[in-house]
Amino acid sequence: MSDLLNDSPQALQWFEEAERRHSPGTFGKIVRSIIWSDARSDDGELLLDLNPHELVASVNEAPFSLLHGHDPGQLKGQVLESAYFQTASGNVFVAAILGYYFGGNVLSFRDLKLDITSPARPPLKLPDLPEDARSLPDTHSDDLLIQASAPRCKMPYNHPPSRPP
Repeated sequence: MSDLLNDSPQALQWFEEAERRHSPGTFGKIVRSIIWSDARSDDGELLLDLNPHELVASVNEAPFSLLHGHDPGQLKGQVLESAYFQTASGNVFVAAILGYYFGGNVLSFRDLKLDITSPARPPLKLPDLPEDARSLPDTHSDDLLIQASAPRCKMPYNHPPSRPP
């Protein structure tokens, strides 16, 4: 990474400005990163074959989430902003500012001092559900989603299952 940055004073200046834009935010730690380069394998193929301009546009439109161990339940931070650069020697790369929540630490059950070794007892009573849950109006599923304790994907309930021809 340092070779690309040393050859691109514009990238160093962009990093300094981007760090100032994001420093007073909700992130505990702001980090400089290169998320794509035109580095090639021994056979001359790009290591990551994608359009760098599309990558920059995508990141800047909606920041990418950083996950702890690829676990979507453990958000670690975000790729906040990115920019495309070319060095004097012709190398192309995408620089990015990463924001880590709370300095990049991820809260675990161990940190909460919870006993995760003993099995949890099932509830004494389950809620009553209609005979055909597919007949629920969409507003009912919205209410369930609002009351849920964890993020859920909304799926339509009022469509009959598809049947093979």
